[in-house]
Amino acid sequence: MKFRFGVAVEAGEAAGFVAALRHLPAAFAAFELPAEWLDSGESVRRLAAAFADRPAALLFRDITSPLPVRTLADGLSPALWLEFDRKFRARCQAAEQLGSRLVSTDFELPRAATEPEYEKKIHSLAAAMSGVLADCGLEMQLSLRLPGGLTPAAAVALLRRLPGPFFRLAVELHPHEPGMAELTPAELLPLRFESSWWRLAYEPGCGNTLGVEVMRLVAAFARAGAESFQPTCIFAPRMDGADAAWAADLAELVHSFQEEMEKC
Repeated sequence: MKFRFGVAVEAGEAAGFVAALRHLPAAFAAFELPAEWLDSGESVRRLAAAFADRPAALLFRDITSPLPVRTLADGLSPALWLEFDRKFRARCQAAEQLGSRLVSTDFELPRAATEPEYEKKIHSLAAAMSGVLADCGLEMQLSLRLPGGLTPAAAVALLRRLPGPFFRLAVELHPHEPGMAELTPAELLPLRFESSWWRLAYEPGCGNTLGVEVMRLVAAFARAGAESFQPTCIFAPRMDGADAAWAADLAELVHSFQEEMEKC
């Protein structure tokens, strides 16, 4: 099974990431970056130069920030909505300029599963976003935290009720949280047609890393896909920024992950 590996940058400045990027091995071919970087022309230029000779899949995370989706869904005044729509469109256009095809947000799917009125609101929000996503050729990845308050099957059912073809699930695995041991490949099977972006979250500062258990779980999920299915595994360490030491730790981790994948 062939994987595409990538890394998420939680915080920091684009300049620091660009400087650290040259220390990352070529095995990293996908990057999840803060959407706030799209607001700065200088940051966009730095990223364009950095990826000019390093083709990669780029996802810009939390495209609606700083406004949470619950605020948007519950309604804004006409003036605030116009300002949000302007910023959302500008960010999507900047992402398109950088060759990105992916952005993400959190629709709070567990809440939608238990509150029919809220689900109606996110349907309206999805419809309002769809025009910009279509114009910019973007796909919106919706966060699904596992383990969490929603099963993969229930999340897929909610996704398929959304209007438009522009939405998929971005799975966020938290291996060190209670309930992870109960997750099985069979429970993940409904995701195989609706998700290929898997975010593996951990906190190096707390001594957490990614063990073989989560590697084997992701490998089992990948084997359930079609022969052409290529999941993207995003290493997401919670850190303040990117530097050479960050890059070295990630290089060692991806080597261990690749070795384990070869055994599966």
